[in-house]
Amino acid sequence: MYKKITIYCLLMVQAFVNAQVGINTTNPSPASVLDISSSSDNVNFGGFLPPRVASVSERNTINASSTDIGLMVFVEILGCLQIWNGSSWENIHCVTIDSNASDLFISEYIEGSAFNKIIEVANFTGSSIDLDDFKILIYSNGATSPSQTFIFQAGTILSNENVFVIAHPSSTYSGTIDDTFGWTFNGNDVVELQSTTNVSVDIIGVIGSSIDFALDVTLRKKMGIGPNTTYNTFDYDVFPQDTFTGLGSHSY
Repeated sequence: MYKKITIYCLLMVQAFVNAQVGINTTNPSPASVLDISSSSDNVNFGGFLPPRVASVSERNTINASSTDIGLMVFVEILGCLQIWNGSSWENIHCVTIDSNASDLFISEYIEGSAFNKIIEVANFTGSSIDLDDFKILIYSNGATSPSQTFIFQAGTILSNENVFVIAHPSSTYSGTIDDTFGWTFNGNDVVELQSTTNVSVDIIGVIGSSIDFALDVTLRKKMGIGPNTTYNTFDYDVFPQDTFTGLGSHSY
């Protein structure tokens, strides 16, 4: 009896292993491993929706290895279906989506030597923005309250697809500076862009933490990354200390 049961189980396992899987169909194609029908009730049709992630930074958390060639995901911020080629992500197809950022954001952060402390704010919202409605706060050494506040000059308008550069007055940067401020932020000081109604818009660092998250580096927001009220290291490209290349413009 036990022998018959064992043989039966083995046959069932073998049949399962060799079978094709069908979703919404009872007759999957023998040439496929997975056959998905476009209709479940012969009335309402549907399509295949691939796995989606909201941002490039979320996609980068996928632990894909060299053996995962062919892995696919749709990146919503880019509007692109991407495939993993074993070492990087490639676009298969990109759709036309709203390319505007939801608000202003800190596009560049320079924590350089001496007084090379520079912040760049970018506008890719699709409209001109009155900077009277914004401010920049610095939280020093793990503080939970700001130690420094930069206020934009009254009447300052930042047009769409432009940036605003604020530098320490003693910095060595020789490019265009839109305003100066004598801030002394270091690699463990949080920088936050806020509205004048105290609503967080974008942030670099974690308020209350004194960890050196950006010591002696230049951080630049990656293409397709807009404002984020939660600091994410994957949102930034990192460059060596005192890197000014790219400052004064931004690609979103």
